[in-house]
Amino acid sequence: MFWHWSFPALGALVYIAAAVTAFQAIRRARTPQGAVGWTVFLFAMPYLGVPLYLLFGYARVQSYAEARREADARIPDGSAAAMAPDPARAERLAQLAAVSSHPLTRGAGIELITDAADAFDRMFRAIEEADHYALVQFYTIRSDEIGERLAQALLQAAGRGVKVRVLYDAFGSLFLSRRYLRRLNAAGIETRVQRGPARPLGRFGLNFRNHRKIVVIDGDHAFTGGLNIGNEYLRDWRDTQIEVRGPLVDQLQAQVVQDWFWVSGERLEDALLWESDPDPADMNGLVLGSSPTDPHDSGALYFAALANTARKRLWIATPYFAPEQSVLAALKLAGLRGVDVRILTPEVPDRWTPWLAAFAFFDEVHAAGCQVWRYDGEFMHQKVALVDDDIVSVGTFNLDIRSCLLNFETTVVVADERVAGEVEAMLRKDFERSHRLETSLAEQRVWLRGVAPIARLLAPLL
Repeated sequence: MFWHWSFPALGALVYIAAAVTAFQAIRRARTPQGAVGWTVFLFAMPYLGVPLYLLFGYARVQSYAEARREADARIPDGSAAAMAPDPARAERLAQLAAVSSHPLTRGAGIELITDAADAFDRMFRAIEEADHYALVQFYTIRSDEIGERLAQALLQAAGRGVKVRVLYDAFGSLFLSRRYLRRLNAAGIETRVQRGPARPLGRFGLNFRNHRKIVVIDGDHAFTGGLNIGNEYLRDWRDTQIEVRGPLVDQLQAQVVQDWFWVSGERLEDALLWESDPDPADMNGLVLGSSPTDPHDSGALYFAALANTARKRLWIATPYFAPEQSVLAALKLAGLRGVDVRILTPEVPDRWTPWLAAFAFFDEVHAAGCQVWRYDGEFMHQKVALVDDDIVSVGTFNLDIRSCLLNFETTVVVADERVAGEVEAMLRKDFERSHRLETSLAEQRVWLRGVAPIARLLAPLL
């Protein structure tokens, strides 16, 4: 008799818990799509959905956001080294500058690095040759061959008395071994991990990931782009990295210092070098960072600003395409204005759900005159944008809801015809290894037609 009544009672309690949890998701979700995604998931699979929401979804977001904004305000924004930009460049970058918390400046220099092996060589060599300090921040650090090369570079620098600090994300570096960290700590290298806001089942979170990848050496030069620390970038992935010099180094450094202060409470700015010397390339640009704690949705505004700035061309390379609705509208409007909008995405997936979700968005941009290209080589992980013949952005932003609203991201934006020409040549080579997607979702395979809309519904959770 007990078992006869216990199973229905348990089921009723689970669905009540799902209903209460769904109400919390609706109240706290950053987007309507996120609220719908969690609600559908909770009622479709309540036994799995409720504990997963408590682990990954629910968080005291408002208090977390207020505390983070207060902490960031206490750290310099890197503006001391900013130089008055060229007026014409300032006008071209006005919308992007409005989104950024860092000032538009001139005197910047960036060098494009399209080969992962070369990028790793440069970053590790720069760490080994540092004179004073190295700030190293990655979303993912793996305990593999590339991870070992990073460790050796860090240990060598620390052995010469260089102050080394390493910041990584708890989710992205989930499988980073404790032995790896103990080796670094034993050599005097400070390591910190960023976690999400407090949750009933702990601080481990699917959201509020720190997706930034920044290396700063002596306040003199820096690296950023799509590369994390892992073997896959050498073997199976296509990515782009840049080396940065001039005042933009201060802005990248400021982002690392803010993140470090948030996770450790330690203020680094007085121990670092600022006001980098102008680079002979004298590019105009800025660093644009976004955070889920921003008062505005900076990531979404970044992509909208790219689309609104474009007069004749907007080419975006992104590993994931699940845009937030305002970004989708901006891309469609650019296409309807006659802008050559091209979205380059990978044909080879690294994760199936976001890959599938993209197909449910392609028809909308197609209808507005935008082109979708599918990279046929290895998995393409680069995050690059080219606007007209003069504006370039290279950083960590994916064109998806997570990057726009839920992650900590960064990108370097410059206005310069020479580097724009280099990016155009790079992307044209990528297009040569790609095919243009001409078919609609209705013309795809039956299973894809059925699964893609469901995956789109889950896009905010990906």
